[in-house]
Amino acid sequence: MLSRRTGNYYCGLVRGDSMYPTLLDRDYVIFRLLHPGEWGSVRDGEVYFIIDRFGEAYIKRVVNRLEKENRIICTSDNKEANIPDFNIMGDEISNIYYIECRLSNNMSNLNDYNRQLKDLREDMEMIKDKLKHL
Repeated sequence: MLSRRTGNYYCGLVRGDSMYPTLLDRDYVIFRLLHPGEWGSVRDGEVYFIIDRFGEAYIKRVVNRLEKENRIICTSDNKEANIPDFNIMGDEISNIYYIECRLSNNMSNLNDYNRQLKDLREDMEMIKDKLKHL
């Protein structure tokens, strides 16, 4: 899967549910080390693994404000957990890794989620129709 790619690749274990449903607790991720010259091209809305100079490690969806404000804004995907966004200042960053792959032993039936989403959409359409007639 990674044979045609170059760079320094690593594998790590996800801990916690802050990135649910994108990443699950105990999933594995394969990530590529970014050279500091690549940090300016970190893409908004993508998931990265960041280690700060204090040894703290984060897997978060980011908004890159390094060039304008010398910071990266880190957000969690798990909206039910109410985890606040936070900043990592540029001079506090030790390494940034781009998450390239997720490996999971979770075999959730995505058809269940799709069915639930379809049911919700149908319910919303029905509610909209009833509201139009009021």
